[in-house]
Amino acid sequence: MLRRDAEHVQVGTWPPVVLPDTPAVRAVLQAVDGVRDTRRVTRVAAQRSGLDEETLRATLADLHRAGAVVDATGWPASAPVDEVHAAVLRGDDPTGVARRRGFAVQVHAPGSASGLGRLVTLGAELGGLSVADPNQEPELLVVASVGEPARDSIDSASQSGMRVLPVVLAEGRAVVGPWVHRGHTPCLRCADAGETRWGGRPALLPADRGFDRPHGVGVSVLQAAAALVVGDALAAADGKRPVTVGSRWVLGARPGAAAHRDVAFAPECSCHLFAPVS
Repeated sequence: MLRRDAEHVQVGTWPPVVLPDTPAVRAVLQAVDGVRDTRRVTRVAAQRSGLDEETLRATLADLHRAGAVVDATGWPASAPVDEVHAAVLRGDDPTGVARRRGFAVQVHAPGSASGLGRLVTLGAELGGLSVADPNQEPELLVVASVGEPARDSIDSASQSGMRVLPVVLAEGRAVVGPWVHRGHTPCLRCADAGETRWGGRPALLPADRGFDRPHGVGVSVLQAAAALVVGDALAAADGKRPVTVGSRWVLGARPGAAAHRDVAFAPECSCHLFAPVS
């Protein structure tokens, strides 16, 4: 809380909530400590200020409507506290953060891409997701590779029902996507077909299969790629649409200037045949 001027105080900075500097406002704000519920805040404020509880209860309601205070009743105690607060600031239901624990993420990466794996795992844990052990089937399998991954391995994982998100590291850049959910989204073979159809080279070269070598991707690009992966995992866990659905994102030397290529279902690919019938 800051003093705005002689007659106003300010709560927060972005955006600020400007309030009249009255005895009731001061008493309520001083009684809010993050632990007391509405009834106890009103009682403590009355004891300290000598004002009647009805006036203070109305002031507390006004502060709540203005966004100066929030009611944390029902917030999940087991979820990461910063993620809960972030959900509140976005206007989302904070109780949804607790449900992320049921969404497990697993990362497959060769040794030279292990840094990306560590970044994704850390981000998933900080976001409240579960990290699947090698013997557990996850909701999302992140497949990191140096050079394009073998399509058969992506197909095999997606056929088991897992969502698969490929991340390619090569020549100083990272390519993330497309988000593969068999029958629901275009797959990596659809992306290949699109590249070929528009005169591009096929994305998969024989030498790329299983070849663990330096990729030349700097830490800033790795961090940006990991942030994109974790953001999409959180979106899926929250029931939202990942940004890599139907697209491949290319992160180069300037990750902030990422480009993306749209990926549509290819008529010659059979993945769309598995779409659920409504």
